[in-house]
Amino acid sequence: MRSLILILSSAAAIWGQAFEVVSVRPANPTARGSSFEFLPGGKLVAVNVSVRDLLKKAYRIRDFQIANAPAGLDSPWYDVTANAASPVGEGEMQGMLQSLLADRFQLKLRRESKELQVYILTVAKNGPKLNEVAPAAGGAVRIRGVGRLAGLKGSMDQLASALSDVRLNGSAILDRPVVNRTGLNGVYDFSLEWTPEMGVDAADRPGPSIFTAMREQLGLSLEKRNAPVEIFAIEHLEKPSQN
Repeated sequence: MRSLILILSSAAAIWGQAFEVVSVRPANPTARGSSFEFLPGGKLVAVNVSVRDLLKKAYRIRDFQIANAPAGLDSPWYDVTANAASPVGEGEMQGMLQSLLADRFQLKLRRESKELQVYILTVAKNGPKLNEVAPAAGGAVRIRGVGRLAGLKGSMDQLASALSDVRLNGSAILDRPVVNRTGLNGVYDFSLEWTPEMGVDAADRPGPSIFTAMREQLGLSLEKRNAPVEIFAIEHLEKPSQN
């Protein structure tokens, strides 16, 4: 494993990117389920979540990318609300959440690189089938339900993240991270529909697999390979400071 020497509290904290108002409180012990939302206008609302959940959302990573998990990462659970000083997009709020973790939980991370199995996202043989649009704030790629996602001024990095992102219920579209190597640097409007496998034989599926759908609908390809994956080793974590 190759390790970066630099210890990072948060890149966002270094650049002064932070929520204006933050509340971190113990979750209701009788609460069931969890939720996490980046809301329009620059508001974060997380209910009954662990520090692990916040960390994964802040850096868009999965469980296997977290190393040296200390006590306090998975319990207790918290309700977190935060507001930006002015309207910002989801990408900016992710950076602000990184600052929140560094400030309120004194989280310090060491980034490392480890060779793992991944999917490489590339342009398919016949070229991309994407509608390139002018860049604008707030561009994103979002899951729209089972077997559906859409990009609205979304980048290929955002598509790769969405394909390998994990919801709070533990589900993910793919079983390994996706690395963007398309070479496409614009932003695009697109939609993708496929039939999740869910243990069903290919011959019995009513629609295409995600691999076929990516190729036919977007002109993109997913290929299994070994590649370096960023690992986040936790150096320090404390209970949250008072509001």
